[in-house]
Amino acid sequence: MAYLLRVIEGKREGEILRLEDGTTITIGRGKENILRLDDRKLSREHCQIECSGGKCTATDLNSTNGTMVNGTMIEHCEIVPGDEIVIGLNKFLLEEEPGEAAEPAPEKAETKKCAECGRKLAPEDLASPHVRRVGDRYYCEKCAIWPGEPRAAARPATQKAEAKPELPKPKAGDQFGSNKIVELIGEGKYGLVYKAEHVGMKRPIALKVLTAGDEGWAREFVQQVYEGGRLVHPNIVLIYDIGEQDGVFYVSMEYVAGTVLREKLDQAGSLPPKDACSIATQVAHALAHGAEQGMAHGRISPKRIFLGPRGVVKVSSFGLVRAETSASGKPDFDLQELPYRPPEQLRGPVPPEFAADAYALGAVLYHMLAGQPPFVGETVEEVRDKIFEEEPQPLSVVSPGGPATAQRIIDRALAKSPLSRYQTPKELLWDLEEVLGREV
Repeated sequence: MAYLLRVIEGKREGEILRLEDGTTITIGRGKENILRLDDRKLSREHCQIECSGGKCTATDLNSTNGTMVNGTMIEHCEIVPGDEIVIGLNKFLLEEEPGEAAEPAPEKAETKKCAECGRKLAPEDLASPHVRRVGDRYYCEKCAIWPGEPRAAARPATQKAEAKPELPKPKAGDQFGSNKIVELIGEGKYGLVYKAEHVGMKRPIALKVLTAGDEGWAREFVQQVYEGGRLVHPNIVLIYDIGEQDGVFYVSMEYVAGTVLREKLDQAGSLPPKDACSIATQVAHALAHGAEQGMAHGRISPKRIFLGPRGVVKVSSFGLVRAETSASGKPDFDLQELPYRPPEQLRGPVPPEFAADAYALGAVLYHMLAGQPPFVGETVEEVRDKIFEEEPQPLSVVSPGGPATAQRIIDRALAKSPLSRYQTPKELLWDLEEVLGREV
């Protein structure tokens, strides 16, 4: 049996390599590779594809930016026809070579993608009664049906979705459930955040009111926020309740009286090493609790870290971040958010994993000690390229006199490959507590 490795994205798009049993090819920037690609995001020897015993495998050769198979970073794995391999700016599709008398493959065996969210649909997905086909377009179960009605049929692929009527912005005195709005304290892409009061318990709460997304997405948001509501920890902002009123969804959360780390850094630049390491350690404790419950955060950044009274640090948006990501189906980072995102999140949507949270916390720790993020630039493209290609300046250059062990933590946390970073919160906590206990 032979296979075809087709280049479907990149400078050599359209080229096909034939893989017979016993064939091994290496791919990278170096001249020594069987497939040499002019891509500065590739290592000299980036990855290897091997065909042996009727099976194909992909192996990352300790590359800087990693190798992805079907959206997941891999070290070594088996690949089958229909799998997509992404390295740098290049994407490959593995196909089975048709025999001389081979009949055309049945339609359900072809690789399809959801026309709404872009999710890859395997043959078994296409056979599901919940996947809908409209013309030559396919819609996954989430995009096709909610609840029991085909969104795809109601909105043909050639038409744009009708704009959601703009609702009046809630104001002071308005009430959602038992929560009475006091004042607006924040505004984001997907909703407004208010300081409010629970009228029964007479306590302040934070109230997020959703203003974006259709009803299907809003209900998915609520479902994922329920998962975040399971987390109860001193370093995590508690989610109290989720509700719907007049077609508007809202989430009530713990109100943290204090300062957002983003504002603190904007005012002070850098923080004393002891304060920076204490904040990072408390964030790591929050991530450890999330990991114990099977949940990664996905978007740690200074704007989601609150500095409360008596030095207590609170991390917000567990569950909310993943829900908001699903609204667009693709990464959407501005210059404030981008410097804390690892390379794999910039390539496309990936499930939240601790390795990404470790990277983000390393970037936050660097910012707190150095007075600036690890990578800065005038445009999103400039910062993005630096994240892929460069290493941050050592702390000894930008902030002399800081704890030496912090540099070791930052180097490991900011590794380009997820496999080279901290793999568990406990590992990260051990190193952070060593810095906090011995050097600051």
